[in-house]
Amino acid sequence: FQDLYITLIIGHVFAHDQKHAILRYKENDTIANVKVLRLNNNFYDTIFSIRLFPVNTGALGDLIQIQDYNGDKIPDLKIVKEFWDIHPGDISLLWIYNRDRFQSIKGFEKIISAQYDEKTNLIYSYRSRGCADMSMYFGIFKIVGRQVKKIKEMNCDCCVEEGDSCKIEILGKRSFYVPYKTAYEFVPAYYAEGVKEKCDMNIKK
Repeated sequence: FQDLYITLIIGHVFAHDQKHAILRYKENDTIANVKVLRLNNNFYDTIFSIRLFPVNTGALGDLIQIQDYNGDKIPDLKIVKEFWDIHPGDISLLWIYNRDRFQSIKGFEKIISAQYDEKTNLIYSYRSRGCADMSMYFGIFKIVGRQVKKIKEMNCDCCVEEGDSCKIEILGKRSFYVPYKTAYEFVPAYYAEGVKEKCDMNIKK
């Protein structure tokens, strides 16, 4: 069960042979608590606890996300700390789970709207910069040890010039322009199809 104020997840969350319970609750509008408990002889023991301040999660209900983020096939604990509705996005914290221990991943909170792709074992980031979602930021990251490694960051801005062109800017390199119809070829493959559809719609108009 998850809503704007409380999260309660019970079951074989992290391992098939061990039952856990995850509880998130708000003290007030800016403070939230998260606890992970392990079932042991009919009693639950707290094995992880954190108090988050400040939090600003707005209307988002999915504030606890359980998913593998480092490719070891073991679910990890992602906690949303900030969420915004205009050009929606989130800032979250991540703990890697291993044998009833949670290891914090340094730098994960700098990834906007982190999405893990198990095919590439990479974490992808996307943020709309406005202009009807035609000005876009992309990031590619990877977890190495207990921290995040940046692979690539870039912008694709299809609003800066009149006519059929998009500005491609890979951070740290010189920017260049490409036609709308080929812009998707220059963004991360994880987002390419979505960019292609948006640009095709824009050309038709």
